[in-house]
Amino acid sequence: MVVTYSPAGKDLYIYLSNVDPGEATRSLPEVPVRMLFDHDHQWIGFEIIELLDDSTVLDLGPALGVARRNAPELTIEHDEKRRVATLRWAAGDATIVLPWDAILDFDAKDQLIGVEFLFSGALEIEGRLTRLAHQRI
Repeated sequence: MVVTYSPAGKDLYIYLSNVDPGEATRSLPEVPVRMLFDHDHQWIGFEIIELLDDSTVLDLGPALGVARRNAPELTIEHDEKRRVATLRWAAGDATIVLPWDAILDFDAKDQLIGVEFLFSGALEIEGRLTRLAHQRI
């Protein structure tokens, strides 16, 4: 997993592989997520909600193979009953859960290869990333 973060641009991108995954062939914008923070207000992961606003249901279970193989630092779970895929990089209880949106990027084999978050206004992410090793761009 490689994380790039730009404080100036207020965006953070999580590549779900340490090797070059290649270009995304499909992107899905405005996917609802739940941001998970611990008691110290540190970001520890997120849940991707598979039920979209237009009533489309994503089935991310089969799309998580690349992430499972190439991002061993992540705990990845897919709950078909709740229609949620959870990606976490730190253990512990999520004491703060905030609704947000993300952009999901898929490769030609329909594998999830990246997730992009845009931050402004309501959620200030600066200072909440110590649980997540990252590279600044």
